Amino acid sequence: NQWGIKTHRGKQWFNTSVSSVLKRKNERDLLNEEVRNQYFPNKVSKFEVNYYIFD
Repeated sequence: NQWGIKTHRGKQWFNTSVSSVLKRKNERDLLNEEVRNQYFPNKVSKFEVNYYIFD
């Protein structure tokens, strides 16, 4: 690292740091896509509200 670039934690930046950052980004992107594209069926059911008054 000729430029003295540091990570956000203040450690030295290596060329392997690039691959690990890209790997984590890919994992986050895949997880976000799984959650975003998840299908939740609609379900209509009876709705009831109970309230109690305590003196």
